[in-house]
Amino acid sequence: MVRKSRRKQLQPNPYDCVIYWSKQDDCWIAHSLHTDQIGHGAGPLYALADMLKAVQEVMALAGEDKTIQPWREAPPRVQKMCKTADPLPKETFEVAYMMAHGRWPEYLKIEMSRSKKLVVVEMEPTAV
Repeated sequence: MVRKSRRKQLQPNPYDCVIYWSKQDDCWIAHSLHTDQIGHGAGPLYALADMLKAVQEVMALAGEDKTIQPWREAPPRVQKMCKTADPLPKETFEVAYMMAHGRWPEYLKIEMSRSKKLVVVEMEPTAV
């Protein structure tokens, strides 16, 4: 008798990303590591919120249209950035998530450090 495993396979979290300053674009870039989506903004928080919206839209489209494959690894140069990046505090991610979903009050503007340091967002894998 062949027994199927009941354990769910874990997918990487689509919100894992690296956030970096782009001198060429003169803005912050948040680059998803597992969906290759990007967001940009005047600060790391705003770039992250923009990327979260992009990932959410691609995942929603993939749910409706099975020909869309949302899982695509970011280029090696972006993956390499993670090795030298500092972790982003969980609370910062939560604020960006609220912004991306329209649940952050528009009158509350957030200014983060002007340092051009790399930061990385790593979340727990999700069950499929």
